[in-house]
Parts: sequence; structure tokens; C-alpha cells
Amino acid sequence: MISATYRSTSQNTTFQTPQNLLTGTYFCRRSYLQGISDSYTQIRNRNIIQDSAFSRVFNYLRLLRKKYRLYAIARQRHIANHYYQGFLMHQNSATEDKNLYEWIIRPDYL
Repeated sequence: MISATYRSTSQNTTFQTPQNLLTGTYFCRRSYLQGISDSYTQIRNRNIIQDSAFSRVFNYLRLLRKKYRLYAIARQRHIANHYYQGFLMHQNSATEDKNLYEWIIRPDYL
């Protein structure tokens, strides 16, 4: 069952989205996973993680302030919250698990 269809005007392409990808649960899960991906990218690009409890709390509060300023609609805030949970979970995991951190910063995975 198709719930939404998007037609591109610049190309002769039609995208069809299955109904199960248009639920709040899907968007929350996807947002959480994107937070993990962004944390991973940040660690690889900067080769650092948030190294102290103070910096983690400070950054979390900064993200909360940013989140509530940017997302006025409750559903958007809820989805954004899942993003920050995924991001912070990954940052904390990389801080606590040296093996995970070493794996993240490897120059290649071959």
C-alpha cells in the first residue's frame, strides 16, 4: 500500500513511499540512528570525543537549548530528541569503551 507519491518536475521520476515509512515511530528511529552516524562522523573528523563529564553536560544543555528554539512543533521536538539521544549515547559509548574509540578512528576498515 502506497501512502505518498512524489513526482520530480526536473526529471521524469516518481518516488513512492510505503506507508510504514511515514509513521512517527519510523521517523524517531531514523532520527536516533542519524544521531549515532553524526557522532561517528564527528569523532572521525576531529579525532576527539567529548572528553569530560562537564563538557558532555554542557554540550547536552546547548543541544537542548538549540532543539527547543528550532523545533516549535511537539512532534518535531520529539523526533529531534531521539536524534540527540542517539548522538549522546554514541559519544558516551566511545568515551567509556576504548576499543570502540580505537575502532572508530581507524584509518581504514580493510
